[in-house]
Amino acid sequence: MVSPASEPDRDRIESILDLDRPNPARVGNALLGGGYNFAADRRAATRLLQADPMLAIRLSAHRHLLRQATNVALDLGIRQFVQLGCGIPFPGGIHTLVGERPEAGRVVYVDPDPVVVELIEQATADDPTVTAVEADHGTLAGVLHDPRTRQVIGQGEPVLVMLTPRVPIAASRS
Repeated sequence: MVSPASEPDRDRIESILDLDRPNPARVGNALLGGGYNFAADRRAATRLLQADPMLAIRLSAHRHLLRQATNVALDLGIRQFVQLGCGIPFPGGIHTLVGERPEAGRVVYVDPDPVVVELIEQATADDPTVTAVEADHGTLAGVLHDPRTRQVIGQGEPVLVMLTPRVPIAASRS
């Protein structure tokens, strides 16, 4: 499991964030018990849970489903993964499952939030089998042609593409 960003990294990240406004990826991370979130995100998570007490359970179940799909794909010999709308994949991102296997696997995380991409890049900087691409969910062709993706994902090999729903924080901004 990857630990939260170091203090110097957190200070740099905080300098480019509006910490008074919740961020969907960080709210999702808070709902999943992660460490990449701030007070505004936790307040939004609390409001979301008040409106929908099952939200954290559903998000956790979705994370579990992604992990199961990853394990099945790995068992079938698929070694390349693209997760669209990944949010902050800590704790328990699919790269951890892929990394536990003796066969080399590769993961491209895709999210439209530059902060999410930066966090992933920092946390996986020493792992050439993982990259992050800043892109919208609907731009799969662009993601697959992105130079960072092409460095990690081999052409002509199967790829499992997974989509993660966004956390609906708009209703929590009161």
